[in-house]
Amino acid sequence: FTGDVSRAAAKNESAILCLEHPERIQQKLTNHVERHKKKPNFDAFVRVLLDCEHVNILTRDENYAAMRADGDYQRARIKLVPWESLASGRKVALWTKMLRGKVANAEEYKPKVKARA
Repeated sequence: FTGDVSRAAAKNESAILCLEHPERIQQKLTNHVERHKKKPNFDAFVRVLLDCEHVNILTRDENYAAMRADGDYQRARIKLVPWESLASGRKVALWTKMLRGKVANAEEYKPKVKARA
């Protein structure tokens, strides 16, 4: 997880959300596999995979807009906000629904829940 959430996903609690690959993982991997068939390079393949595995949290509508805009968030009118700027309750909801068990670095973003006195 990159630590970025779209403004719409951060504000709209009823939106359908998704993890979106800003580096266009599907397209880049497809292209790399074609090159790999001609001249295999396992290290380069792993590098592409690791570089492209990062995700942002977007709404489903934004995900489709990003695809139509070839990953150009500005053209798709997607605004990102940093995880740190979210309210603690929204962090808990997003972490539980979108990150826990789904991304390798989820623990880095696990909200700290204050103990009740």
